[in-house]
Amino acid sequence: ELDGLQVQFNGKPAPLLYASPGQVNLQVPYDLDNSEYRLVIRRGELVSAPSALGVGTASPAVATLTGTGSGQGQVYRIQADGTQGFATPDNPARPGETILVVTTGLGATNPFFDEGKAVPADNVLTVAGAVQVLIGDVSAPNVQGYLAPGQIGIYFVTATVPDGAPTGDAVPVIVRGNGVDSQTVTLAIQPAQ
Repeated sequence: ELDGLQVQFNGKPAPLLYASPGQVNLQVPYDLDNSEYRLVIRRGELVSAPSALGVGTASPAVATLTGTGSGQGQVYRIQADGTQGFATPDNPARPGETILVVTTGLGATNPFFDEGKAVPADNVLTVAGAVQVLIGDVSAPNVQGYLAPGQIGIYFVTATVPDGAPTGDAVPVIVRGNGVDSQTVTLAIQPAQ
């Protein structure tokens, strides 16, 4: 509950992260089965009409630099010395380097962690389901997805830029969680030196 507002999936409350007169940000409970749910919003005695909402084990989305959901993704290039920066045309990733993709919607973790809480910095909570990263049409190796320390509902997905990845200022990248694709965003990759 937040400021007297509550959102429920078939009666199960969802953790609320933000509420304003025109917007509610919430985290879908991890332990919901793949099914259709009735979403109801309550504020005091007022109750919305139920709205049908399908829920799956994953519904990934990649954060973008503009916040619009398209264009340059929040994809970090991690250099061998640990230096990090967004993989933009001014700082392109290279084959063999690690990238870190900021996402949401990858589902439950192992060990299980309650939604609506910030992840402790000393815990690595890996995604329980299958996670893939596609750069162009090339599957990236060494993929790991985990909840971001200190955050609520944010995941970090790391992968290695493969040798066969396309190069350019706007190379498409997709995160796939349990067979469900995120939107396509971009990152910059330059050929290996």
